[in-house]
Amino acid sequence: MHTLAIGRLLVDVAVLGLLCYLVFMLRTTRMSQSSAPDSQTGALMTDIRKLADDLAAHLAEKKALTEQVLAGVEERLTRMEQLKEDLDLKLTAAGRQEAKAGLAAALPREEKLAVVLERAEQGESIAEIATAVNLPVGEVALMLKVNQAVNESSKVCCSS
Repeated sequence: MHTLAIGRLLVDVAVLGLLCYLVFMLRTTRMSQSSAPDSQTGALMTDIRKLADDLAAHLAEKKALTEQVLAGVEERLTRMEQLKEDLDLKLTAAGRQEAKAGLAAALPREEKLAVVLERAEQGESIAEIATAVNLPVGEVALMLKVNQAVNESSKVCCSS
């Protein structure tokens, strides 16, 4: 972005230098050829003005193109920053899920059962629980059924 602005500045300085050089050459030509006919000086002045006008038109065109490119670059940069923020949020969320899954995978079988039961009480689906504790869906379903059967049998034993 700064490179474009510096490039544009260098072009402007070069054009200004060229115009100064042309004016200097015109003045030295006038002084050295004071005996030259006015028609030659007028023709030279006309050529210099035409050259300066062409140069100014070129400069204006280059400036417009540079501004257009710069606007496009800034727009893309803004879009990239927005995408980066979105990606950072997604990666953070994915990292949390991986951390939970990694923690659950490292747990012993008894603690996995506790996590399965806790998540089931919170209303999570069997598929969500299986993903969280890194177990097959059938195994999680079996754990929940066995726990339910144990709870029912303990109610029957205790109520007698």
